[in-house]
Amino acid sequence: MLMGWKGYVAAAGAGAIVAGLAVGIGQGWRHDAAISAMVATHAQVMQGYADAAYQAQEQARQEEQRRITEMERIRNETDQEVARVRADERAAAERRVQHAAEEFAARNRCTASGTSVAGAGQTGTDPLDLLAELFSRADDRAGELAAIADGSRVAGLACEAAYDTLRAGTR
Repeated sequence: MLMGWKGYVAAAGAGAIVAGLAVGIGQGWRHDAAISAMVATHAQVMQGYADAAYQAQEQARQEEQRRITEMERIRNETDQEVARVRADERAAAERRVQHAAEEFAARNRCTASGTSVAGAGQTGTDPLDLLAELFSRADDRAGELAAIADGSRVAGLACEAAYDTLRAGTR
């Protein structure tokens, strides 16, 4: 049907169309491969971000656990120190009171023994014993107050140590 130059033109046109389609398909495959490579690279980058976020969370958890452990250690040490201070203060107060009462009674027992006659309505209790009891109670109270002050000091030092521990982790 198409003979001569018209057949050649038609064949060349059909060849050009087929070649164009082949080039288009090839370009599409190349673009698909490039897109697939970009998707794979993007997935790797996103996985890297996820891994970095996970590691950051783990580090934050470990730091939090370290701080909690350190705070508990400080609290335990403080409780032990407060108990030791209170026990020492009680023992010292008892020794002071006992010694002062014995010393006072020994000094003044001889002179007061002849003058302590019970009159009407009196119980016959030695005034020196009453004075010794009064001193004993006053010294006990002073010991309690000293123990409270020592405990407050220990608690304050523990608070400072805990603050320093927390602050050291944020630097």
